Amino acid sequence: MFGSTQREVNELVDFFVKGQELMVDSAVLDPALYAINGRLTGASASEPLKSFLLDVGKRRSKIGKPAYLKNPDLFFALLQYGVICDQSWETRPLDDKSAEPKDLLVQILKTLTLSDRSDALNGQLRNSVQSQFCDDDEELNQRAWQRISIQNQSLLGQNQPFLYTKINHGYWEFLLNSYVDVVNRDRYRDLSHSPHPASWRDTGFHVALLDALRTQPSKTHVGVSLSAGDRPFSESLGSKIDPIARGALNGLLGFLDALDSSHSYTLFEGSAPRDLLKDRQYGTFFQDELNAYEAILLMVPPTLRSLNFPLYKGSVHRLAIPAQIVHETYRVVLPTLLGCLEQLRQRHQNVCVITQSAVFAPLAAIAIEQVANTHAKLGAVSFFDLGRVLDVVRPDTLKNYASLAWVVRTGLDEKLSSYIKLEQNTPNFGVVCFDE
Repeated sequence: MFGSTQREVNELVDFFVKGQELMVDSAVLDPALYAINGRLTGASASEPLKSFLLDVGKRRSKIGKPAYLKNPDLFFALLQYGVICDQSWETRPLDDKSAEPKDLLVQILKTLTLSDRSDALNGQLRNSVQSQFCDDDEELNQRAWQRISIQNQSLLGQNQPFLYTKINHGYWEFLLNSYVDVVNRDRYRDLSHSPHPASWRDTGFHVALLDALRTQPSKTHVGVSLSAGDRPFSESLGSKIDPIARGALNGLLGFLDALDSSHSYTLFEGSAPRDLLKDRQYGTFFQDELNAYEAILLMVPPTLRSLNFPLYKGSVHRLAIPAQIVHETYRVVLPTLLGCLEQLRQRHQNVCVITQSAVFAPLAAIAIEQVANTHAKLGAVSFFDLGRVLDVVRPDTLKNYASLAWVVRTGLDEKLSSYIKLEQNTPNFGVVCFDE
């Protein structure tokens, strides 16, 4: 079933694991196989790919948790490539078998081919973003208030299940630059050297998010911001809009036009997570709010995989996701998340997802709501997209973010360590870790 691409996948695996001990554990692999086996997604089981991945492990010394799973970027890129080959999607040969791992990821992702429907939606999104582009601040203000109504949103005291996610300025700017050649660099942030506008467009992520929001999720609270989420939406508007907010607002208005050109939308403040810090309500959240759940699933990049909550009394489980390419590999990361949640719901009455996953988070939150409508086991899952707030455990990193440097400067990071911290002795886990 792999066809002529089987050799390429084998060469890819051999390249990556050369000189390393490769091990595979079914406890790690099973959730990932939700990307293709479809108990939640409806796809047919794929024994060839499962056999292939297990065979990868057997070619090395023993069966166990794979060394390569410590790099979620490589794991999910490999899984996605395998899924494409397994489903006989159109692929292009890998151009450079001697590339460094980071460059090899790019080569893998070039093999993606969008469906005809995705191509059509991509064209619609392009037309909307281009037609809505406006460089006049006064007109942008008018359009914003005509199309968007913003409601305040607290993360405290919500009925379960509760799902909150957000989309801040970065995504809206990348979206704009995906379809518009922004030449006036004095009035917009220069993103010409960023790979995200092209890769998120070409791998179908923009279309996937558009498709998700077209389902009109009723339970997922989608926050938006024209900043890093450090101030209310309205404060980014005014007689003179700054370059970041100007680009973000153009991207947001183009996106909403693609959703429906005739409707206005009620969205939520994207600043809710950082308001926990500003309003000194972090203790209530990390202690009282979280303890209402039997289990937490942390969906975070590898740098936060040892995150823990000292005052939390339930069990913490972890899903390490790609730090670099979570958007490009959403096709396999999303079903893997759903597989993990189904496993957790077999053991716990209610589960809370805590995440830092950029714009993959809204896609995940909406998917959880959609699947819960037909799959009762996911009906008791809450979702909190805390984003960079989780970086309070890394003060050296936090200093580099202008919007969060104040946390270190005021010593708030030290106070927060009673509620959220990185453990010194972390378990040696790969992509998925179910802590007992």
